[in-house]
Amino acid sequence: MESYIGKVSSAGQLTLPKRIRKALGLKGSEYVEVALLGKAVVIRRLREEDELLDTLRRKVKKSGLTRARVRELVDEAGRKAWKKRYGQAAR
Repeated sequence: MESYIGKVSSAGQLTLPKRIRKALGLKGSEYVEVALLGKAVVIRRLREEDELLDTLRRKVKKSGLTRARVRELVDEAGRKAWKKRYGQAAR
């Protein structure tokens, strides 16, 4: 097992060494899952979510929806979810 030393910034950020990124197949801006396992941390690439997001992007692009309209739909869904969960409480 290879081991590396990294430094966590004051903002809580950690840079993954190049060898680790390469081993995980991480390129550019991607999502990873960070799981606490006792006193150890496991980091894994979220491939399933990447594929889902790519599929959604293609479908939205084909549908002719604009970013502004998608934002409106997401905001509306968020307001409905908030209202359903918290009732008439002011947001």
